[in-house]
Amino acid sequence: MPFYIKHLDNGKYFLLLWHILLGIVIIEGQNRQIYFLSTLWAWSIFFYGIYSILKNRNRYNEAALFAAYSVGIEIALRMTAASIFWEFSKYSVIIFCLLGLYMENIRGHKISILMLIYILSFFPSIIFIPYISFNEWRQVVAFNLSGPLTLFISVLYFRNRLFYKKELLQVFRALLFPITTMSIIIFLRLPSLDKILFSSEANQALSGYYGPNQVSSMLGIIVAVIGLTKLLNYRIFKNELIDYLLLGICALQAFLTFA
Repeated sequence: MPFYIKHLDNGKYFLLLWHILLGIVIIEGQNRQIYFLSTLWAWSIFFYGIYSILKNRNRYNEAALFAAYSVGIEIALRMTAASIFWEFSKYSVIIFCLLGLYMENIRGHKISILMLIYILSFFPSIIFIPYISFNEWRQVVAFNLSGPLTLFISVLYFRNRLFYKKELLQVFRALLFPITTMSIIIFLRLPSLDKILFSSEANQALSGYYGPNQVSSMLGIIVAVIGLTKLLNYRIFKNELIDYLLLGICALQAFLTFA
């Protein structure tokens, strides 16, 4: 069994602490004009994810784990100006899921007719995009279709897939840990109280000086996931107090953005 699978079960407190320290190190590095740390984080996860899926032939559901981690890492990478292309996380999810399907023999997976209609219905709109230059045209197409394509590939991978309790909790933890890093970054970037101005608009100063809508949505994932585990009577951590502490902190940070 790969070490990261064991850590998601038995080393979850270590991984939580590691991601908290990661947020501190990245911000401290940027304060010292060291900007490559978040870039190294992103590409390490991407290439190691590909290596793990291919090596183990997705035996331990690595595609789902690394796809979940890629979703959680996205806003933290953008907040810290990582040297990656804009839709890095979406393309990572697509690649991980496709590799997982390939390793499991993609022919054994049935495609939903409704999802096929859904994705195909987007393609006629391409002809209506103004063509100024190929690069600009490509960027517009990628920006607008990467989301629906990610959703389509994700449904193809996860449709009718059985998760046992242990596996589901592993995916939840893989999703939550990088969002914890983002939460730490927001906390470390908080301005002094006399510089905080509350209004009827979203508060960028309380969202780590990044888009409040994106930040609050990502924090909302922690609220939703931990809320779901409580409905199912599951625990992310053995000490349930940590679950509620993460839930409370992220909910408060999301509310403070007023997004």
